[in-house]
This record gives sequence, C-alpha cells and structure tokens, in this order.
Amino acid sequence: MGQQPLLHTALFTPEYTSPCGRVLSQAVGRCFLFGNFRIMFNWIIKKIIGTKNQRTVKRLWPVVAEINRIEQELQQMPEEALRERTQKWKDQFRCFHTPKFLGGVSLRIASEDEVDACLEHLGDVFARLKVHFTTLDAARFAKVNGQSMDAKRAIIDGAREEWNELQPKFADIEQGMLAEILPEVYAVVKNAARRL
Repeated sequence: MGQQPLLHTALFTPEYTSPCGRVLSQAVGRCFLFGNFRIMFNWIIKKIIGTKNQRTVKRLWPVVAEINRIEQELQQMPEEALRERTQKWKDQFRCFHTPKFLGGVSLRIASEDEVDACLEHLGDVFARLKVHFTTLDAARFAKVNGQSMDAKRAIIDGAREEWNELQPKFADIEQGMLAEILPEVYAVVKNAARRL
C-alpha cells in the first residue's frame, strides 16, 4: 500500500506545505471540533433540562398521581355511583348541544302547543348556559304566557340568533371543563376497566 493519495495528505497532514492543503486541514479540524462541541452541548442541555419526553412526563406526573388517588377512592364505591358521575358529566355538557329550534316554514306552520314546547326546551337550554354566560336572560322564555304567536315566534328567532353568536365560544369553555374533570374521568374509566 505504498503512497497515499495527495488529497488524503492535504486533508489530514498539517505538514503539507501547500497553502490550500493547510486551509483544508484546518477546516476539517474545525468541523470535528465543532461537531464534538455540538454533541457535548446537546448532552449537557439534556442532562440539565431533560429531553422533551422527560419534560412531558414530569409535567404529567402530578395528574397521574391525582388519577391514582381518585381511583383508590372509587374502588370502595358501588357501580351506581360511577354511573351517577357519568350522568352528571353528560348533563354538564348537554347545554352545548344544539337545541331543537323550530325554524323557517316549520316555525310558521307550527301549532301553539309545538311553539310552547319549543320555548320550554329553549328555556331549559339557556338556563343551563347561564352558568357560563351570566348575561343570558333565560327568564324571557317563561314570560311568554298570554303573548301572541308572532311574539313567541320572534322570541324563538331571537334565541336562534343569540345561540349562533354564542356557539364559537363553546369550544374554549368545553376545553376548560374537560381539563377540570380530566383526572376524575380517567380514574372512573380505570376503575370501570378494573371491574370488568
């Protein structure tokens, strides 16, 4: 294996006298130096603040501890208590389901009983929403006795418009509610799976 190629000598032998060879040799040396520095720097940063996975686990660990604590409490409770909790959560989120509005032609041809039933339903839905939107007037649906059909229809149309204005805010409220009940929900699911 006699003589090494000139390029190899230029890159890795600092004694090579060509100015081009010295520049290449220094550039290759810097790449190795900075490459190792970058690896060492990343290793140090990972040791100090942890990897993304470690930070996620550290952030979620208190939630997991809370889920396990609640799940221990639920083990002594009967299954009916779990069903009641589930029903309570369904009721909390039911107010965000689109109510059965009478609209368009169906509102114009509806009988007075159908309009009154729609107003009663809307009163119930808006009363549940009042917890989240304090400015809502849910009592207006109860004050419809003795009013004309046109006034009742106008109330239903107004309620539909108000619903459409409120609907974009529902996602943020639901996210907050879900974050609040998250440990309890996971504990109930975990306990139900254990009982199966």
